[in-house]
Amino acid sequence: MTGLKFDKREWVPQSRPIPANVLVRLGKIAQPPAYAGLTWLAQANQSVVAQQAAAQARDFSDQVEQDRRTGLQHSAWEPFALISGEFHDAVVETASDGTLTPGNTGWIFQLGAGELHLSAVEPVNGMWRDRAELPFDVIAHASLTVKTTPPLRGYDGRKHSLWFCDAQQAGVYGWYEMAFMTHPATGIIESYAPFAMAPDATSRAALARSTAVHQVAWPFTQVEAGDLEEFITRWANWLVQAQARRLAYPASMPERQVEGSWRRGAA
Repeated sequence: MTGLKFDKREWVPQSRPIPANVLVRLGKIAQPPAYAGLTWLAQANQSVVAQQAAAQARDFSDQVEQDRRTGLQHSAWEPFALISGEFHDAVVETASDGTLTPGNTGWIFQLGAGELHLSAVEPVNGMWRDRAELPFDVIAHASLTVKTTPPLRGYDGRKHSLWFCDAQQAGVYGWYEMAFMTHPATGIIESYAPFAMAPDATSRAALARSTAVHQVAWPFTQVEAGDLEEFITRWANWLVQAQARRLAYPASMPERQVEGSWRRGAA
């Protein structure tokens, strides 16, 4: 037997749907079925849609924040280059017998047994965006070191941090010099004292609590090109001491008043 063939002309009038039935069927297609299981499925779908919308909002917020930080990082390079240039020009012109070694990691100036090293700038990663946990915003950082080569009685020298941040006024960024120390109660003697720290969880604790293992040893002091006389003179004097092998562990720390030199509250 061959397959049955249906032609619209063979349909009897009684078998065709009436207009009212057609409208009902179209209405059922437009509306989701009222089964309880499918209602839960619809709710699950709404939850997924909400999660996707929230993820897209977070992605957008992250991108806006990243763009902001990238712009600030670019704005940090120029003043740092000016500070670096003014600093090494003053040192090289004054101590012509020294040796300046430029490189990808900043520059090193060697004068006898003394060495002065300004590092390159490094951007701060995203973990420091959470201002709810931070006293202020840090965009980039570097370090400045003066040391005696070889070390004198286990003491290498001193190393300070340079942070591009809004340490003193929210939203107003600049380069700041500061340094850290280990709490005297630990009994730990560091080879560098004071020493530099990167902006991370450890330095965050030092900024938040006076009882932390690490503490601020040098106050947050803004460093600006064109106003570097005290900054350059101080580091040049330490270099002279290192060259003469007289650079010694500080008699006490902090060496200057540190309280009030940075904002403790979130912006």
